[in-house]
Amino acid sequence: KIFTQKYPQNSNAWNMLGNLLFDQEEYSKKPKNYTKAIEAYERSYINDKNNIALIIRLGHLYSENNFFTKAIGIYSVSKKIFPNENILFFNSGNTYVKMKEYEKAEDEYTESIRLNEKHFDTYMNLGKLYKDVNKIDLSQNIYKKMISLEPNNPAGYRGLGAIQVLQTNLINAERTLKKSLEIDPHNSDACQNLSICYFRLGKTEKGVNFSKENVGVIKFNIEEKLGNFEII
Repeated sequence: KIFTQKYPQNSNAWNMLGNLLFDQEEYSKKPKNYTKAIEAYERSYINDKNNIALIIRLGHLYSENNFFTKAIGIYSVSKKIFPNENILFFNSGNTYVKMKEYEKAEDEYTESIRLNEKHFDTYMNLGKLYKDVNKIDLSQNIYKKMISLEPNNPAGYRGLGAIQVLQTNLINAERTLKKSLEIDPHNSDACQNLSICYFRLGKTEKGVNFSKENVGVIKFNIEEKLGNFEII
């Protein structure tokens, strides 16, 4: 703090102060809003708009604290300076999803993928976006691409399995979701979707037993009728 007071235009000093304030709040048990860290990062950004790590962290903090206009603003300015930095488009897409501006989010994710065809997280978020806006075929294609990119990552199988349940392609859905759970046995989304799949296949006893076995990870009220869950 003393250094920033003595050299108020030193971007690195403000950035280091922001990191310290961020870590201090990150490990605190108190409710988090990162106000002081954001203020320090903003002072750093004013003096250096070319620090990509700073831009990404500040934009993310804006978005996490619902300062959506500020987040989109810093990403928009930075995309002109770093037109090939796919993370800026990815993070911008995430912010638009929070704003429920899904077409803009789709555009940002698509550009992120154009810039980096192997960025797994962009595919994952785009696949979920397509599912949520009922573009089922596009979502299915994205999840298949994820599996081809990272065949040992459960997320692609988990997403594809959910789509197959929605398509009532239940035999394949069961197989796909089981594959996801082989890799990540306790994933709540996959457990819930596989339970639904069992009920819809008419495997009621198996569905009941599987649901009871996984009650700790499945998101449902134990008093509710088993099998009447939402596909995640």
